[in-house]
Amino acid sequence: MELLIFKIFLIVITIRIIYLMIFHLFIVFYDKATDDAVNDILNNPREYVRTDHMSKFIGDMIWFYVFLKLLWCVFSGNITIN
Repeated sequence: MELLIFKIFLIVITIRIIYLMIFHLFIVFYDKATDDAVNDILNNPREYVRTDHMSKFIGDMIWFYVFLKLLWCVFSGNITIN
């Protein structure tokens, strides 16, 4: 059961990463999207910086939790490598 949850988690994270890659490439290569992103930043730079850093912090906290759980499982003997 735990392995199934881990597989589902990895699939969801992989789909999210693919979505973010497509979104970022869309902003880079589509001029209208680039202009919209620049205008949003210039209209309210304080909010952009706060939102950007808060989202990065939340992402870092998620990865921190995942790595701590993996370390806990490795050192408690719940994960073995064959």
